[in-house]
Amino acid sequence: MMDGGTALGMSAPRAIGVLPVMSIVLTGLASAAIIVAMPGLLAGMSSNIGLTDSEIALITSSEMGGTTVTTLFVAAWLSRLDRRKAALVGLVLIIWANLLSAYATTFLTLIVARFIAGLAAGALQGLLSASIAVTPIPDRIFAIYLTANLAATTVMLALLSRLSAIGHPQWLFMSVVTLATLAILLLRWLPTGVADLQPKAEKITKPGHGYGLSALLGTFILLVGVGLTWPLVGVLGLDRDMSGEAVASALSLATIGGIAASLLVSAVGDRAGRRLPISAGAAGLCIAVLIFVFDSGRTSFAAAAFVFMFCWVLILPYCAGLVATLDPSGRLSVLWVTMQFAGLATGPIIAAGLLLSSADLPFYGSFICFGIAAALTLYAERGSRSAPEILENPVS
Repeated sequence: MMDGGTALGMSAPRAIGVLPVMSIVLTGLASAAIIVAMPGLLAGMSSNIGLTDSEIALITSSEMGGTTVTTLFVAAWLSRLDRRKAALVGLVLIIWANLLSAYATTFLTLIVARFIAGLAAGALQGLLSASIAVTPIPDRIFAIYLTANLAATTVMLALLSRLSAIGHPQWLFMSVVTLATLAILLLRWLPTGVADLQPKAEKITKPGHGYGLSALLGTFILLVGVGLTWPLVGVLGLDRDMSGEAVASALSLATIGGIAASLLVSAVGDRAGRRLPISAGAAGLCIAVLIFVFDSGRTSFAAAAFVFMFCWVLILPYCAGLVATLDPSGRLSVLWVTMQFAGLATGPIIAAGLLLSSADLPFYGSFICFGIAAALTLYAERGSRSAPEILENPVS
């Protein structure tokens, strides 16, 4: 068992302790872990509060809108913010908004609470990415966070099922309150600036040749491609005459694929550089999409869903490490978070339009998106200022 002064093994100039990593992870979980469970949570609360489908959509939209707005604000004001104080404000708002959500009895109360939660979550996600950017091993730290986030999401979905069975799904908000409280206790260890972990910051220059813009556009288009395909995967399973339980099982297996990918990056880091995993991940996504379109088998459906989630999660940590390398100040990393939200929001909108013409068009669109995203990201990878360092020891 290691304490805050025990360093994670690496060959970086300075090491990062376990407590800073825990602070990053808990801050991220408090702001994002409940997102995947939110549709089911709101559906479960609809019988208690009397929410309509349109009201549920408005609540979800308001929360995501608040998140996007504050990531842009954090990016603009990052150099002027005291990151720990800003994170403290965000975590307090998360606690307040989730307590208000848990005891909400009207649509108005709930949408206000979720909008405030979205504002706080956006700020925290931006600060989280900026904190990861100043660590010596951003690829691995982001992968560790992804592993924790996927695991927490799995636990929350299991809790939601049990809480819904006893008629109190809103109690799931209390798990977020707990995570935020723990994050506050560890906030003093949150990395706050380039000087914390990158002593050669005076040599840092802004990314040139459009590398930063290429990295952001690559991420946006990648997530547009994901948004074009992933929301339709469940319907594809039903089209194969699979039962709802079988589809849920396949998607659960896919989540395990995501956890496996994040664990792999956590252990391997950037030993092979970023070009190989980004290329392999994009190729895997394209293959999975082709299987969805051209193979109607049930087993192949489950395998494609697994590969899709594995490759999607495999690429993200290396993109996080890439933008951190291009701009260790963290501003590019905050904008990178904005691009993720924007891509995931844009993809389903485009898919809805394409579905009016053909059921296969969204998948062909995602295939094209993944190719373009890979090209842009690999171009941005050329802007990395130093060759990847071999990480000698895995995180323990």
